[in-house]
Amino acid sequence: MTGSETAVAIVLALAVIGEWLAVIGLAAMRSVYGRLHYAGLATLVGPPLIAAAVAIHHSSAEAVIKAVLTALALLIIAPVLTHATARAAHTRQQVSSHEGGEP
Repeated sequence: MTGSETAVAIVLALAVIGEWLAVIGLAAMRSVYGRLHYAGLATLVGPPLIAAAVAIHHSSAEAVIKAVLTALALLIIAPVLTHATARAAHTRQQVSSHEGGEP
């Protein structure tokens, strides 16, 4: 195994570990807000590490640019989606509490 293959394996292993921690956190949390923290972790850790692995493995500038742009898109879109989901959950909770029901 060459040095670059070892580096790719290490970076991908870190990405997998980060994603597994996010999955475990999602399964362990009871509230939607707690789960949102771990969903944010999944989009924060995995994509940049995978893009780094692609950059190490491929010498093609096109592949590296696509991987980096994809990771950047996920890093930009994820907080917006997390915020929208939290806001929708909060609104639903408020409506349920005014109606006397449980969420």
